[in-house]
Amino acid sequence: MIKTLKKKRIALPFLFIIALAICSYATVHATHGQSKSVSVFSIENQQQTLDTDQIKVMTINLAHGRGDGTSQILQSNDAIKENVTAIGHLIAKEAAQVVALQEADAPSWWSGNYSHVNAIGKLAGMKSAVQGTNIEGLGLQYGTAVVTQLEVSEARQVTFEKNVPTLSKGFVVVASEWPGDPSFKFDVISLHLDFASNDVREKQLAVLSETVKNSGKPVIMMGDFNTDMSEELLPAFLKETQLKAWKVDDPSIVTFPFLNSRIDWILVSPAFEIAEQTVLDEVLSDHNILTAVIKRQTNKLYNSSLQVAF
Repeated sequence: MIKTLKKKRIALPFLFIIALAICSYATVHATHGQSKSVSVFSIENQQQTLDTDQIKVMTINLAHGRGDGTSQILQSNDAIKENVTAIGHLIAKEAAQVVALQEADAPSWWSGNYSHVNAIGKLAGMKSAVQGTNIEGLGLQYGTAVVTQLEVSEARQVTFEKNVPTLSKGFVVVASEWPGDPSFKFDVISLHLDFASNDVREKQLAVLSETVKNSGKPVIMMGDFNTDMSEELLPAFLKETQLKAWKVDDPSIVTFPFLNSRIDWILVSPAFEIAEQTVLDEVLSDHNILTAVIKRQTNKLYNSSLQVAF
């Protein structure tokens, strides 16, 4: 009898781990979104008069509308809507023309069953919204997204390869035009990298590196990298792609207060200059919100003959 009980005590934790692994594997496979072209959603807002000398950009991890709460599942639909609305109003107040979003929900059961991206685009006075769904399945649709006042021609999403047990991550690429100069085309990328593994992030950054190299256009890349400059990954990525960031070695810049770290970044090609960058004080997510003013380096404009379509 005693031996039987001991065997059960050993077997039950083992069976629990096996069951958890099977559930994780099944969930990752059931929700993995495909890499594909995505539609550009037109928003009926009054046309804005844009500055042709510079653009203001912003990156926000929306945290599925939960604010700085523990989980969106524990939030009421009204609370989520209030958080999403506050973000839309903040973007409008900050007068950003291009906003990269992560953990951005299309209609999903755990966050009110409506498009957070389209709602934010409307409230912020944007012209277009692009929703990436790196997660699709089990009643969930979410990923990376962009809302913008700029002219855009096409967009696509890239979902990184499956990585059990974490859910899929990826990025969207939005082909954009500089305000007042349709001949100057560039890509806006909103991304979200894996949080659990440096090895996985290294593979994901390799995909992003190829995307930058194959674009043939300048790039503005924004999002949640889940890594800072203390790891070798991001410095190596900047060196390989020639992208640059604002004050890379400034320890006072914190975008993820829980770890007192800087894991959200705005990166630009040599054709651009980051004139200023600000971490906003408003607490609307577990991440801080970054804004930047970006100008063109007129002596480094890319030849349109080098531009490559998707």
